[in-house]
Amino acid sequence: MSFHSKATQLVTKLIRFTNENKIQWNIKDPPSSITRGTDDIVPIYFEAKYKDKYVAIYQQRYQSFYPENESFYWSERIVFAVLDAQDRVLWECADHSPALIDLMNTVREKSAGIDNLLDDLLDDEI
Repeated sequence: MSFHSKATQLVTKLIRFTNENKIQWNIKDPPSSITRGTDDIVPIYFEAKYKDKYVAIYQQRYQSFYPENESFYWSERIVFAVLDAQDRVLWECADHSPALIDLMNTVREKSAGIDNLLDDLLDDEI
């Protein structure tokens, strides 16, 4: 099995476990190991403990250079990372994949309690 396939399988498993409330994500400030020495912006960062490992998913905004205009522009991506106990990034994946986007959306929905909010709004009682 290829490395990329294993990473996708892990992300898919985390989506399922998040939906089943088997893994709890916490919104936190990103560790300095992610932001130090860059102009990147991390507007949202979630972290969870899974099998004695720390995993994170976050949105990263960064500047890219457009050579034809000789100007900078902002880009955005979703990043999945594995960290050690000191918040150092051991591995990260920033592939533009549907699985990463699904994981971010699932984590956001669970953390915000959207399911309960929608249930309350759909309740017929006033």
